[in-house]
Amino acid sequence: MSDTKLAMLERTVMDLGAELFNLKGIVAKSQESHEQMVALVKSLKSLLDDKGVITGDDFDAAVDLSAAIEACDVQRDMLRPDDSLRKKASGH
Repeated sequence: MSDTKLAMLERTVMDLGAELFNLKGIVAKSQESHEQMVALVKSLKSLLDDKGVITGDDFDAAVDLSAAIEACDVQRDMLRPDDSLRKKASGH
């Protein structure tokens, strides 16, 4: 392998290492944000239950229903033809 190709390979490996390091930081921040969101929702559930606004079971059911609706919406969107393709075909 020539020196130029070896240098290019080394540079590519170093670039990949830098990207991996950056992604590791992004994942760590995402995990922290997720943990904060879970704690917030649990606190909200507890507060609403304590104040008698909604029971914990009803809160859980509402969250489950919301997740089910979102999952259905995602599947519907995946099956829907791409609007951008239709717009390009019609010239708009």
